[in-house]
Amino acid sequence: TTAKQNDFLENTSYTISLFVNENERILFSKINNSTTFLQDITVDIIEGIVAHKEFISNVKSNNKYLPLLEGKDIKPFQINFGGNYILYDRNLLHRPRPEYVWSAKQKIIIQRISGGTRPLVAAIDDNQMLSFASTNLLLIKEEYLKTYDYYVVCALLNSKLINFYYYKNFTNASNLTV
Repeated sequence: TTAKQNDFLENTSYTISLFVNENERILFSKINNSTTFLQDITVDIIEGIVAHKEFISNVKSNNKYLPLLEGKDIKPFQINFGGNYILYDRNLLHRPRPEYVWSAKQKIIIQRISGGTRPLVAAIDDNQMLSFASTNLLLIKEEYLKTYDYYVVCALLNSKLINFYYYKNFTNASNLTV
């Protein structure tokens, strides 16, 4: 693979994509030039709750313990509750996240740390679940929901094309998962 200086300068992260061949570079250029960026249609793309492990339990001790999703609970288009609960007291949590994230009618939950050739793993949450820092949460702006509803965006994030693009441009080709 030959890296060109211009490719480095045009890359958002100013990195050299060692895993991209010339045909892929042409395809990715077409994608980049005809793209609506996720950041433009979202209210937030934010990490889940950051909390000390002492607030997480596999037992619901009282009504302050609420179900908590982790990255490993998220599969393409599917949420598998792993049985963990969090003592949800906003004053005790390190970073509880804004309440509108948790009360949203829908949101997309994405595994934050993944790997392999399908690094993007996303599912739709319509049960107002809480999730841990091993996830990212995506909320779409109201004015974009008719064009980019949650099902369309989730399908794109889980698609082979977007995963191929992401894998080739933003990973080191590892198989790391959490």
